[in-house]
Amino acid sequence: MADAVLLRPARGRRRAPGARRVRRQLRGARRTPAHGHRHREGPTVRAREPLRGETARRGRPDGHHRLPQHRGRRVRRRAHRPDPGALGRRKAGPQVIGVVGEALIDLEVAQTDARHPIAHPGGSPMNVAVTLGRLGSDVAFLGRLLSDAFGKLLRTHLTESNVDLRWAVDAAEPTSLAIVSVALGGSAGYAFHVQGTADWQWSGWELPADPDLEAVHAGSLALALEPGGEVVGRWLEGLATGTTISVDPNVRPALLGDRDGYRDNVDRWISFSSIVKVSDEDLEWIWPGADPDELAGRWVDKGCKLVVVTRGGRGSLAHCGGERFEVPTAKTEIVDTVGAGDALSGALLDWLSRHDRLDQQGLARLSADEAREAVEFASRVAAITCSRAGANPPRRSELD
Repeated sequence: MADAVLLRPARGRRRAPGARRVRRQLRGARRTPAHGHRHREGPTVRAREPLRGETARRGRPDGHHRLPQHRGRRVRRRAHRPDPGALGRRKAGPQVIGVVGEALIDLEVAQTDARHPIAHPGGSPMNVAVTLGRLGSDVAFLGRLLSDAFGKLLRTHLTESNVDLRWAVDAAEPTSLAIVSVALGGSAGYAFHVQGTADWQWSGWELPADPDLEAVHAGSLALALEPGGEVVGRWLEGLATGTTISVDPNVRPALLGDRDGYRDNVDRWISFSSIVKVSDEDLEWIWPGADPDELAGRWVDKGCKLVVVTRGGRGSLAHCGGERFEVPTAKTEIVDTVGAGDALSGALLDWLSRHDRLDQQGLARLSADEAREAVEFASRVAAITCSRAGANPPRRSELD
């Protein structure tokens, strides 16, 4: 009788009841009696022992977890996957800005002390997310983070900067490294160790299908390096019909190889982006000899709402709504320029969000005067970042 389920003392030979009947009688036994009614003892239930190779649910192979035993309701077992923050089942809310891309370690080597490199959390998209979080915007970072010492450093840096990690993927691959050489004048050069590392291994299911974000910022290597670049690009293109997309190519020539192929990719990203921030150095590498003003104007004509071209010490030029303007660089004492462009991108998005000009409806109402004010604010934040070592953008309290 190992396979029988007995509901009452046996009276001779009886057939084992079906599963539906068992569930009905279990519900009846566990139902709380109405007030004033005398409680009656429910029937006794004895389930069969699972056969070899099964768990409490029939047919589950060895190695799967048993279902927890809860009275009166069935509990589903959660799928065993790296945690990308519920994969889009949880809504972020309409005022949250998403940033997707790499989070890596910058090993900063100074010319004056090359024997003692310093590890800084880095990566252009992560720097943008940190800037947004420190300025008080609601921001979520979508990245692939290992749980090693470097990964823990990155997670701590993000959370201490008020960045939401609900969609951060728990990656198995190693953390990417960038060797940052800082010259005496503060300019930075980069060498990367990225072969097989976590940031470029995206799968489609790791990105939320319906995140309900105000805007998403992307760029740099996470869009350029495969196999993950194509996955991220398709995801952004799918969101672009209802979400503001912001892109900064942030070119790293040593890792890109084919200039013509990369140029085609940049054209594609800009085709579905509403906001583009790019440096004149990046434009010179992608389109040698091209006029930045002409390129920016062409992108606005094709549908971009705001294009900002940074030019180092010469300030920024921008195109918005058919108008062009320039914003000078805010004065500061430069320690290094690491993360300055990322700080400008983050501060630009923060200003637009705070003034109800970041979602697609608000961005359509953005005037050139408002855009100028946004770029001026962003330039101020970038200048403060240049006054410090590493990518260390200010908190809002430092701007008051």
